[in-house]
Amino acid sequence: PVGPAARLAWGARAMPKGCGSCRAALATVVGCTALGAASIYWPWLSATVITEPVQVIQGAKRQHLKRISSRAAAAPRAASPPAPAARAHVPPAPRFTTSTPVAPTSPPQLPAPESRRRVPPKKYDEKRTACSDLVLTAEHEKLSGFELELAKADRCGKCYLERMQLLFGTTGADVVLGANDGKRYDPAWWLDYWAKVPLHTKVFVEPVPPIFAKLKNNTASLGNALPLNNAVRSLGQPPHLNLYCWDLEMVDQAVNHGAKPLPKEVRQPKEFWAYLCATDRASVIQAADVLKDIYALPPGMRSSIQKEVERHVVKYPVEALTPKQIFQKVGLSEVRYVQIDVEGLDNEIVKALPLGEEDFWPQVILYENHDGHRVRGLLESKGYYVCCC
Repeated sequence: PVGPAARLAWGARAMPKGCGSCRAALATVVGCTALGAASIYWPWLSATVITEPVQVIQGAKRQHLKRISSRAAAAPRAASPPAPAARAHVPPAPRFTTSTPVAPTSPPQLPAPESRRRVPPKKYDEKRTACSDLVLTAEHEKLSGFELELAKADRCGKCYLERMQLLFGTTGADVVLGANDGKRYDPAWWLDYWAKVPLHTKVFVEPVPPIFAKLKNNTASLGNALPLNNAVRSLGQPPHLNLYCWDLEMVDQAVNHGAKPLPKEVRQPKEFWAYLCATDRASVIQAADVLKDIYALPPGMRSSIQKEVERHVVKYPVEALTPKQIFQKVGLSEVRYVQIDVEGLDNEIVKALPLGEEDFWPQVILYENHDGHRVRGLLESKGYYVCCC
């Protein structure tokens, strides 16, 4: 299924020089290389980021071209042959060669047209510069093996990879809020990131008991893994929540054994229903779009069908922790990567991040979101560069 919108913020520690502006449809990135351009697809994510050197910016292209022209004019030129009697067009000699590398003193190559974009109007503190934003697009059923081809990856995907690679071999902690089973819809897993950070403490937070059991099994082989069976709450929510999810056994019977447990008038369970949860029953049913075909039916029949569907939504009472309470388990200053996928609460969880407290400045923050601008100002005020849809 097409995933929801998402966004990514990246911290600017060790931000490579030349990392330029970013915009995006689809989450991603940090630390970019100059003139880089690539595209990447995850089962639920694709992202676009623009990387370019600062001197090539919107509104300054003419000056840049003028500098190139002046350099070319200053270079010695071969004497022109005498003009022929008949008027004939003599094409000018090319200024650049594509057959041999350009010498250091040669005029610089221009970036591809699609990489020319405005740089951010504000220069952020390099310690905390970050980028955030994305839009999920790819259907995971269409992708197998998740092979990364950087030549085909968009700029945002390439930058995300480069920024995550800066964490390889380091120490610290990573926290996944809303980890599901530890594999599905997890770009870090598809990137084999967990194997590249053996010294990191890896905290996986998942509230739904049946899914948490799968999470423990899937992360058992990872070093320093800490799975937590808790919900994540915003600052204004109570410490105990009720989560509503589809009956996982019902979903399994429908997906893997061809059963049709719901009334014939409605949509039958799909695989992704196993990961649809919310703090109210109606939101779960709406997210599955299960009742879309019943509204033409008589009111009495429609009501009975709806009650039968609601019977397959299970309530789970769970203990809920704030992000800060979770980060304190590993030390706020140790957190390097934060990944947020908390159904319907992502903006509120981003607002609850204790940015700046006890040196809490994660290099990469990836979060799922349906509104590209609601938390942009907050992240920018904390020194994060926001790459927004």
